Amino acid sequence: MSYKYKGGKLRRWNKLSRDEQADLLFDLLSAFTLLKTTEDAASFITDLLTSDEVKFLSKRLRIARMILEDCTYRDIEIKLRVSHSTIAKVAVWLQEKGEGFRKIVKNIPQRKKIKMENNYSGWEKYKGVNVGKVWDSLAGGGGDAVAKIEEENLQETLKTLSSKDVVRRRVHEAYKEEFKSKKRTST
Repeated sequence: MSYKYKGGKLRRWNKLSRDEQADLLFDLLSAFTLLKTTEDAASFITDLLTSDEVKFLSKRLRIARMILEDCTYRDIEIKLRVSHSTIAKVAVWLQEKGEGFRKIVKNIPQRKKIKMENNYSGWEKYKGVNVGKVWDSLAGGGGDAVAKIEEENLQETLKTLSSKDVVRRRVHEAYKEEFKSKKRTST
């Protein structure tokens, strides 16, 4: 059985004082401002959020980006496999306020993709290429090396999130068993 977040309310949040709610929000916002690199962000996000929460937030951010790029709802539905209502919800947020989305989306860099090596051997692959790029490539400091490290970090983060799902399922099953056994002994 997998856990599905349905946008439920945090029932106990309202039982906290407004001051305590403000303290919690301040801690979260401050934590985000401390993140300086994508590696720090990946580590923090995988520790803080469940795999499903990361997926939901990632899709919402991409939906906002695509809306701001004037993509149609249908294009977004097909590409991201999300419902029309999810897209509409993000669109309303963008219309009502949206400054946060706009500022972040505008500044998100494009993900560097690793270029596939062609089948040339030796120096043939460098014919007609800028000498600086050849040196960067030979020295291992080119854009492809950075993209490769970035890609490895992303794949490691995805693995961590998957393993976190396994742990969460085990804890959930253990909790259910304990709850059932307590219920049996109390009756």
